[in-house]
Amino acid sequence: MTDKELSEALQLKWQQQVLICRIQGAWTQAVTTELIRQVQQQVQGFGDKAWVRVMDMQHWTLATPDALAQMQQFIAWEDQHGCVLRCFVGLNDVQQQLLDFKYDNSHKPLYFGHIDTATSYARQLLQQRQGLPRS
Repeated sequence: MTDKELSEALQLKWQQQVLICRIQGAWTQAVTTELIRQVQQQVQGFGDKAWVRVMDMQHWTLATPDALAQMQQFIAWEDQHGCVLRCFVGLNDVQQQLLDFKYDNSHKPLYFGHIDTATSYARQLLQQRQGLPRS
């Protein structure tokens, strides 16, 4: 995957401790590797601050098995490094059921119809938790 293709497939934007990820097209191992690299780099500077991942999946089409396996390991890393919530936007009922199963050993994801609603909810949650240690 070229750098241009990767930047079209994955767009990351941090708003304080809220990570907004936009996924377009296929969720491949290259996309997953880049997501993990960037998140781990950013989260190292958070200290003990909690953070939230918001996934805009409105233009997502599929995920490869190797990407799914890599994300499964990353979920555990996120849980150990302060991720307190994951919000997903643009998924249908079947996709939501699959994610519920995927996150069975972690906190359950929340589903939203619009990215602004998800990020607003994430910011409110983090404000409520402000001053509390990560759990």
